[in-house]
Amino acid sequence: MSSPAVTLIPPMGGDFAQSVAGAGDINGDGYGDVLAASVSVGLAYVYLGGSSGLSASPAATLMDPTPTSTVSDDFGVVVTGVGDVNGDGLADVTVSVPAATTGGRVYLYLGNMTGLGSVPAASLGPPGANGDSFGSSVANVGPTRSSTGLVRSRTVSP
Repeated sequence: MSSPAVTLIPPMGGDFAQSVAGAGDINGDGYGDVLAASVSVGLAYVYLGGSSGLSASPAATLMDPTPTSTVSDDFGVVVTGVGDVNGDGLADVTVSVPAATTGGRVYLYLGNMTGLGSVPAASLGPPGANGDSFGSSVANVGPTRSSTGLVRSRTVSP
């Protein structure tokens, strides 16, 4: 049995890596990057790839930007590499909060030369009054000229 090339280290405990996704090349260095979330502590971590492989420590930590959110809102339950949404040549990612008190949110973070910013470029919400867990699934349905995403809501009976 061979040993792993790298073991990812979360800065905080919790249910680390409940949600994991290939992020694409978010910083333009030619290497793939990874997103992993610890949903029970409400954090998502960005691990950058490089010539020697994936970094064991996160380059960035993302947290729910909504000041009224709680850990029980499930920030990071879905993390997704969505391709190059804004056409700048760098991969972008989404982090979902399907249990948010607003019915669910999907936050879009844009790649940049240093990785990802800690502030989302966009916050997507349900089109109606109740999103019924909006963002419980997110997928990149590209490739297109710029990536196209698909967001799912679960139907919740009253």
